[in-house]
Amino acid sequence: MKNVRKLKKLLIYLGITTSILLLASGELNSKSTIPSHSPILETTKTLIITNPDIRLIKLLEEEGFTGEQNRVAWAIVKRESNGIHNARNYNRNKTWDRGLFQINDVHLKIYNIKSPTQLFNPVQNVKIAYKISNGGTNFSAWALPNLDGSITGYAKYLKEKSPSTYRKYYIKYKYYYNKYPL
Repeated sequence: MKNVRKLKKLLIYLGITTSILLLASGELNSKSTIPSHSPILETTKTLIITNPDIRLIKLLEEEGFTGEQNRVAWAIVKRESNGIHNARNYNRNKTWDRGLFQINDVHLKIYNIKSPTQLFNPVQNVKIAYKISNGGTNFSAWALPNLDGSITGYAKYLKEKSPSTYRKYYIKYKYYYNKYPL
């Protein structure tokens, strides 16, 4: 019993609720509530991740963004939509940006997207973003340098035509990049 109390204190200190212990001891049942702030709840067969940032990182990883690509993609999503899957933005050029990565209408035909609402599906949005980014190597569509440091496409255009806007986007991206939770 003394060891269980020590483990509870450690889990609370680490930000993990005692739900794990309750599950293990059988004290947690279908009528019990699991606090939404529990970052990870582990059972013998299932891993339930309740932290939205960690869920996003796992989704990005499952769809192909690994290592540094994952960190860059996560920061882009945080900058573009703050992780809100149904975010949308109407642009001055009369196009819409939709979903986690704020994918623009210009990509609908290119990537054979039947309905713009498909972009609100987080998995579909990430899959399209992975294709747009050439497998997680070219982030110019989001006004960022590529992983190799080169500046191409929309990023190059924006940096030349509106350096202050490019800088503003880059600073906000770096803010999130430095907050990557892993």
